[in-house]
Amino acid sequence: MSNLLLVEIITVLKMIALVFRHEAKDLIRDSATLKTMAILMVFMPILYSYIIGDMGTRVKEVLDKDKRLGYVDHAEVQRVMPWLQQQGIIAVPIKALSKEIFDKENLDAVLLYKEKDELDAADPIHTQFEVWTNGTNEKKAAAASTIQKHILQYGSILARQNLIMAGAAPQLLQPLDAEVKALASSNRSGFVTYDLMVALLGMALFFSTLHVAVDTTAGERERMTLESLLYTAAPRSAIVLGKFLFVASVAIFGMLWTGLTFWVVGEVSIFQELLGRTGGVTLQQLLIGVLIMSPLAFFVSSMQIMIGSFSNSVKQAQAYNSISGMISLPLSFLFFLDQMKGIAYTPIFGQGLAYRKILQGEDWDHVAFISAQAITVLITLILLGLTLKRFHSEKIILTKV
Repeated sequence: MSNLLLVEIITVLKMIALVFRHEAKDLIRDSATLKTMAILMVFMPILYSYIIGDMGTRVKEVLDKDKRLGYVDHAEVQRVMPWLQQQGIIAVPIKALSKEIFDKENLDAVLLYKEKDELDAADPIHTQFEVWTNGTNEKKAAAASTIQKHILQYGSILARQNLIMAGAAPQLLQPLDAEVKALASSNRSGFVTYDLMVALLGMALFFSTLHVAVDTTAGERERMTLESLLYTAAPRSAIVLGKFLFVASVAIFGMLWTGLTFWVVGEVSIFQELLGRTGGVTLQQLLIGVLIMSPLAFFVSSMQIMIGSFSNSVKQAQAYNSISGMISLPLSFLFFLDQMKGIAYTPIFGQGLAYRKILQGEDWDHVAFISAQAITVLITLILLGLTLKRFHSEKIILTKV
């Protein structure tokens, strides 16, 4: 009895391998599909790398940009101006405040001395300044905020000096101190790299197999190319599993290829110069991501095969599968979904959030991740069951639409 069961299992496995080889040969012969897949899986990492490099360049420009401060001449303004210039502020003398002066002199802000009124007469020591912006540019508003902080810092230094000269102990003036340090080197575009890495792998899963999944179901249904398999003793379950495993293998390969391209682009100097992106993701982090996202490859493959088997034509299958690719879009917005309760327990989001946390070196919810993987497997089995039920109908395979 056990020998018969073993022989039957081996036979089914051989049939699955036969279907797998059949689909692989079809894909290898389809040069147009291979070229499209290659271009897609190379273009996406290069595009994302360019976005990361451009983002890093913009952030660096904002941080390193010399801030231009216009000022109307006054004795109190002249007193604080040397300190601001030490902080890298470029001082530009102007005659009066106006909207036009911001564009004419390319100013980030304008510093004015606030004249005292009758309420301030009793406080001759206190000095007030006004930092004006044009109110239409967020970058200039941020620069004005930085200038304000420099002025307040200068005021704190003057206050400490006055108190020390009055006999106060320096230790009493600042009993606490804090210094910001980082365990890793500074990477201004690191958060963008990690978020786009997760989104990139998700998109590779969905879009690298669109044509393959359609071709193995609705495509072969229209071409009537399954008869050679149906004439054999292969059960319909072996046909479905063979197609499913082949599409899933293509999805994993596409994800790995896309990820490796993304990694290489960040490591090779010529691409670093062209795209402005350096490193950001290690090879180990990439492989961990492929491992975490692999169950989604089986989920996506089962969904795309099911859609193809239930569609009446190739065009219909392509349309529905293209729409299903929108499921991967939320992976591009994990930063905003991180705080939503319960979302880490759902497929796609659970894997994406866990991988994002790992890339950032943060603690991640193991229970939520395992739950997401378990639900992913369950949905995959349900979709496979629906596909198998559909394939058991001869009409879906043997009737040309």
